[in-house]
Amino acid sequence: MELKLRDDALQNSIECLKLTGELSSYGFGRFIKIYRLINCCAYVLNIVLLLANLPNAKGYNYIEIVESLGTITHGLVKYICLFYYNGELLNLVSDTQLFWDIREIEETYPMAKSILVLCKRFQTAFIFLAVIGIEQYFLRPLTTANGLIFPARITPDSITFKTILLFSQYYVMLSIVTTIGAYDMFYTSYLGYVIIQLRMLKNRFEHITADVHVKDIHRYINHHQLLLS
Repeated sequence: MELKLRDDALQNSIECLKLTGELSSYGFGRFIKIYRLINCCAYVLNIVLLLANLPNAKGYNYIEIVESLGTITHGLVKYICLFYYNGELLNLVSDTQLFWDIREIEETYPMAKSILVLCKRFQTAFIFLAVIGIEQYFLRPLTTANGLIFPARITPDSITFKTILLFSQYYVMLSIVTTIGAYDMFYTSYLGYVIIQLRMLKNRFEHITADVHVKDIHRYINHHQLLLS
């Protein structure tokens, strides 16, 4: 009976190992696609705004052009970071990569530490970008027929002005930056820890011996299913 339970538990653990790579890769791949789509929208929007400002480039509009160029440059830098981010983390959820080839559990700690450091760097970067975006939104002036108006002091008195303000660059870009930052921070906050725990469980599954109790195997499987959910 004990042998039968052990065989069933080991078979379940093998199925768990197969699901680990498939589901983790699918989830992170979907995240990358959404992230790139949002970035492409922001990138195209800034190019359109830049071209729209060029014919009327005089006075304060030069600042608009400089800001658009800066935003486009920032978008390109973000893409470079994205490819590094993709290469580091996406490879970690593939069973053909070095991360999954580590056999000794002691060797997983340096790799686990590097994952957490990478995640925290991106979280810090996006928090910094969000703070700058909010600061620019409230302190940077708008050009109107009556002169410069700061968004924090605007008191709209017409539906037309409210509509223009609602669909202006400030609201659109702020919403895009907020969406990207929130999605990134939410995902990376969990991704690093989940990958590390999955790696530890995989190591335990691969080193199951006769000394390991069946209840411990089932406990590993239950924890594995919890992580995948």
